[in-house]
Amino acid sequence: MNSLRNKCSGITLIEVVVGIAIMGTLLSLMLVAAGRLEVRRDFAERKLESVQIANGLMSEFFALGFPRLDSRGEIVGHPGWFWTLSGRPLNSDQGLLSTVRVSVYGGSQTESEPKPLSTIEVLVTTESIGRGLP
Repeated sequence: MNSLRNKCSGITLIEVVVGIAIMGTLLSLMLVAAGRLEVRRDFAERKLESVQIANGLMSEFFALGFPRLDSRGEIVGHPGWFWTLSGRPLNSDQGLLSTVRVSVYGGSQTESEPKPLSTIEVLVTTESIGRGLP
C-alpha cells in the first residue's frame, strides 16, 4: 500500500507564506533603519554647515575687532537660522583677557530656549575688542 502513495517533494504553501512573512519583516526593519540614518545624516549636514558659518563669522568679527558684543543677526540663505555674538571678561589678575563666543542656531527647534547647533569660543585680549585689525 505504501507504494501506491505518491510522494511529492517540494515546498508547501505554508512554507511559502512563512518565507514571505519573514522577508516582509526584514524589509520593514531595513526601511525603518534607513529612515533613521537619513535623519542623522540631515542633522550631521546641518551641524557641519553651522560650524562653517560660525567659523566664518568668528573670522569676520575678529577682523572687525568684535565691534558689537552681545548682538544677534539672521543668516542669509538659511531661513530660521540666526547667530549670536557674546563676550565676557575673564577673572584674571590683570583683567586683560576676555572670551568671545559665536553661536549658530537653526533648524526646526521649537523650544522656547533653543540650543545652538555650534559654538566657537576664543580668548582675546580685552584691548583688541572694539579696535579691529590695523
